[in-house]
Amino acid sequence: MDKLIAKAKAHCEDNGARFTPLREEVYR
Repeated sequence: MDKLIAKAKAHCEDNGARFTPLREEVYR
C-alpha cells in the first residue's frame, strides 16, 4: 500500500497536481 501511495504521489507531482491520501483511489 505504501508503494502505491508513493507512486500516486509522484504521479500527481509530475502532473502538477496535489496528492491527498483520501483521494488515493483516483490515482490508482
